Amino acid sequence: MLDHLKSTFGSFNMKDAATGKVLDNDEKSLQELNLCPAALILFEWDKETLVEYARNNLKEGYLREELENDANQLPA
Repeated sequence: MLDHLKSTFGSFNMKDAATGKVLDNDEKSLQELNLCPAALILFEWDKETLVEYARNNLKEGYLREELENDANQLPA
């Protein structure tokens, strides 16, 4: 995941959107977590990271720009 982030600064959580469960096993693949072939995963920076972003007047970012440009918007 870190290779795809705009910034490697800070800590984050990923959650299964269906259950709200934090995906905290770094050793398992998405398939081993029963999230394949399709899943919606929520990404959120932890509170301390958001405080640091605000303190340093930084805008929180997620994916690297080239990945954001290739992403498809989900309908509202």
